[in-house]
Amino acid sequence: MLYTPRATAKRMAALPGAAFVSQPRHVGNAELGLIGATSTLDVTQPCPSFLIEHDRGLVLFDAGFDPRGLDDMAAYYPEISKALPMAGNRDLGIDRQLDGLGYRPSQISYVIPSHLHFDHAGGLYLFPDSTFLMGSGEMAFALQAHDKPQAGFFRVEDLLPTRHFDWIETAHDFDLFGDGSVVLLFSPGHTPGSLALFVRLPNQNIILSGDVCHFPLEVDMGIIATSSFSPSYATFALRRLRMISKAWDARIWIQHEEDHWNEWPHAPEYID
Repeated sequence: MLYTPRATAKRMAALPGAAFVSQPRHVGNAELGLIGATSTLDVTQPCPSFLIEHDRGLVLFDAGFDPRGLDDMAAYYPEISKALPMAGNRDLGIDRQLDGLGYRPSQISYVIPSHLHFDHAGGLYLFPDSTFLMGSGEMAFALQAHDKPQAGFFRVEDLLPTRHFDWIETAHDFDLFGDGSVVLLFSPGHTPGSLALFVRLPNQNIILSGDVCHFPLEVDMGIIATSSFSPSYATFALRRLRMISKAWDARIWIQHEEDHWNEWPHAPEYID
């Protein structure tokens, strides 16, 4: 549902987390799976979380890797780290990142995982007092994904501790505070319940894309190149975000894109 946003959140903090390192990235048409690649670069892919301050509560979008594994990520994620090298340290855990801003996990009103892959859901267990909002079908798929593509990106160990938490599923867009300032955008494709988040701030509007897209060229051309549960749904979700970004004058923040990470202030600074 599209409408004209009316109010704003107070401010937002971008919280650094661990990162995927030495990831091959094709430059040129190969990034979109087309003929005519020019070269390949090794890049770092950040895995941030975001804290949004609103008059009616604190909102956390994504919770990063499990903080307990950050000092030795190769040992904690032995199989997947062979294909996806990672780098981090314990201070990059979501709990310590919040502490650096003066907040405790118990003060977070809402936790919104963009999806339940391990680099977004590893810290969810730290928020038993929060209300969780999730895209419809995501949890069921994650818990039964052992024989499906992307199975290795879901860790049951991340999710079982949250089974008695207050979870709410949505299969539609959802205006969290009813004022247009923080709007969940149901964006299935990368996973069945993927979400993006529109945030209206006093001086700018931002769409946190989760993993709806991974590269600027995907946004520029409206074509998904990266792994997805449903390529057709993923393409629809991406093109819808492009349309919303124009309609609401919002910039799309590609969360795993290093250049985007470097464009905005990071905690302890705020974005407003």
